[in-house]
This record gives sequence, structure tokens and C-alpha cells, in this order.
Amino acid sequence: MTNNTSIPLSHPTVYGLAQERRVGTHVIPDTTMTVAAGNTVVDGTVAYEMGTAISDRLIHMEVQADPADWLKSFALGQGLHSSVAAFIKSWRICWIPCPR
Repeated sequence: MTNNTSIPLSHPTVYGLAQERRVGTHVIPDTTMTVAAGNTVVDGTVAYEMGTAISDRLIHMEVQADPADWLKSFALGQGLHSSVAAFIKSWRICWIPCPR
């Protein structure tokens, strides 16, 4: 069973978004990509079980940030201020992934 941090009361909205591309009466344009993020129980955060009806309609990926790679391959080329880059480089201890 996949976990997430959305309360079960919000699941009907997620069903509508995933299945019918709508939120209430608002229809999501076909040119829009919907992305959601959440936590798992092993992250040590509040998480609720996600029913298979929702889980089966989503793609689940685990993503790990790599600040050095992000700086090198994207941020510096986009004009990130040098002081921000210096901060990210000097505080690399903050970017150590959580053990799983």
C-alpha cells in the first residue's frame, strides 16, 4: 500500500483530478501536466494509506536531490546569483539524504 500525506477527506478531489481531469467544476486543460508530491511512512512524517483506487492511477517515483549536480547542470547556466551558489556549496551538510 502506498502512503501519502493527504487526508482521506481529500481523496474524492484526487480521483476527479486523476480520472476526469477536473477539480470541482473546473476542467484541467489537456496541455496541463499534474504533479503531486508526498511522503512515505519511512520518512518519519504523517502519512495516510493511499487506497489502490487512487494509487493505481498514479505513477510513483522516488526522487533524490543532488545540489552539486543541480548547480553544475542547471542553476549556474540560468544566472543563479553567485552568493546563492556559494551558500549551497558551503552548507552541503544540509543536503545529506535522510537514511532509509
